[in-house]
Amino acid sequence: MNNNSLEEKNGSTNSKSILQSILNLCTILLTLAALIGLIITVWQIVPSTNRYTVTFNANGGNGGVKSQTFVVKNGVSKNQWLYGGTPTRIGYTFVCWNNKVDGSGTDLYNGVEIPPLGNYTLYAVWTPIIKTFTLKFNPNGGIGGNSSQLFIGVPTDNEDTVPKGILNGGVPTRSGYTFLYWNSESDGRGITNYYNGDELNVVDNATLYAVWKRN
Repeated sequence: MNNNSLEEKNGSTNSKSILQSILNLCTILLTLAALIGLIITVWQIVPSTNRYTVTFNANGGNGGVKSQTFVVKNGVSKNQWLYGGTPTRIGYTFVCWNNKVDGSGTDLYNGVEIPPLGNYTLYAVWTPIIKTFTLKFNPNGGIGGNSSQLFIGVPTDNEDTVPKGILNGGVPTRSGYTFLYWNSESDGRGITNYYNGDELNVVDNATLYAVWKRN
């Protein structure tokens, strides 16, 4: 009788221990499930963000904006206004941006709306400022000679080139006089005398007058 009671008591204790283990396991599983659910919820709430950078290369110039950041959230891209600023370059005018350094690619202008396309570089596109000046030749009482000469300057090596050339006003004639040279004043009293064949740097439009010597 006593042995049976002891066995029943031991069996009851084992059953309670197993039941407690099962309850503990269920508690652990529920806790894990709640934790996984929390992680999923947080993942859904916090957006995944990718950032892409467009780098601006002044391509021989200076200034402008160095870079611009574009953002993609949860795989959804949002267009942004392109703005690389306005770089400067001596002797040139800034035109736009291009994805090729030689300007042979696609032109993109400040203010255009573009999508994030990854990390890439845009290069400044330049057009040279071509300067042109005209010298007019006044025979100053004579006839003939050239009426004018055009001087053209194109910037080179990032320098603002001044128009230059070889003076060629022709040789006018005047009865009883010999042509000598050209001068910036009609009375020949200008600071510099200019001879056909001289190399000139021309910085403005001007008129040169024939200077004569009486025979």
